[in-house]
Amino acid sequence: MSRFAFAEGPAQYRPFQLQKRLFRVLGYYPGDDRLAHWGMLLVLFFHYWSQVMLIYWEGKHAWIKIGEGDLQPALEGICPTPSRFGGILKCCILIWKRKQLKQLLDKLKGWFDREEPREKKVNLWATYWGYQFTYWELMFTHLTCVFYCLLPVAAMLFHFMKQPDEPRIYILPFKLALPFDYCKSPVFEITYLIMCYIAYPPIFMMAGGDGLFIGVCLLISSQYRIVQQELEALGNSVESDHHRGTGEVTAEENDHVFEQLKLIAQRHNRTIDTTEEMSRLFLQNVFASFTIAAIKIGIACITVMKVSPAEGPNKLIFVWYSLGILTEIYLYSYGGTQLMEESEELNRTAYDFPWYRYRKNVRQIIQMMMLRAQKPSRVDVPFFEASVVTFSTILRTAGSYVALMKTFL
Repeated sequence: MSRFAFAEGPAQYRPFQLQKRLFRVLGYYPGDDRLAHWGMLLVLFFHYWSQVMLIYWEGKHAWIKIGEGDLQPALEGICPTPSRFGGILKCCILIWKRKQLKQLLDKLKGWFDREEPREKKVNLWATYWGYQFTYWELMFTHLTCVFYCLLPVAAMLFHFMKQPDEPRIYILPFKLALPFDYCKSPVFEITYLIMCYIAYPPIFMMAGGDGLFIGVCLLISSQYRIVQQELEALGNSVESDHHRGTGEVTAEENDHVFEQLKLIAQRHNRTIDTTEEMSRLFLQNVFASFTIAAIKIGIACITVMKVSPAEGPNKLIFVWYSLGILTEIYLYSYGGTQLMEESEELNRTAYDFPWYRYRKNVRQIIQMMMLRAQKPSRVDVPFFEASVVTFSTILRTAGSYVALMKTFL
């Protein structure tokens, strides 16, 4: 998995490389014009259909156990279900909006491919950290799947070694109400291998969809930073010219600065428009991620508190599961915060520009940039915004609920 995801070298510094790989494992990358091959349609259908069936079997198992009054197996069985549902939902939304998404991704790649050294450095920072965030979410969810798949094998081996005369036990990676009897060989072995395989599509769905969001956010944030650097560079150049000259700004100098500021302001406006386009495109995904993550945190906390000492190794699953959830929420929160901070910082940069030395047209364009920067760009969704403040609020609320649940469980 590490070799697949974390290739050293140029792949880390190209936009959306890891996200593209993850989606293509599933069968289709929404940034592509079309399927790579018609056979990929069957791959895509199998991956999504298998997750829908797992959701149904997990839900049926939980319903049966709740009817029997056995809450612990019901919670353990339903724990992976929100992740499957969230992964399918977010990927389906991106596929539904694939035309708009492709236009946005092509625009960002065009910005990335510019040859100016100053821009290259900032864009490389954005793509590198977009790669890193996607990688760490992939690793935490991957480790969750590893423990889901290996712990039942360890339990069955331990039972066989301790009690070789007892009948064999059959434990699947997930608690399901399957429509057939799997407790016989070779049906069990085949079922087990299939379950291990279809455990992985949700981690590619989540890491791919969430990775696209953070990658887009950081590349747009880099554009705000580039605008700041261009404005600072222009301000420094005119300051040095002022010290070398007579102290008065000529009409030619004023017109030159005005033309340069027009180009910077146009880039600023394009970046704001792109931010609004991105916010509309990912609105449903951001809302779904925060909402479903809150449900996953609640289920995971209750499950861990109710795990018996004899089932202690099962807590390892929920350690990695919880880290994956936190990485998912932080990924959206950090991306939204970067947009707000970089867009708002432009207000200070514009104010530091020596606008007071120039004529009315230069002062007006600086004032317009300051006015637009006073309202920071953000990813607004119903009831909240994607920011680190929201992330900390969710953690505090989850901690309060866990403390409250301890008094009842």
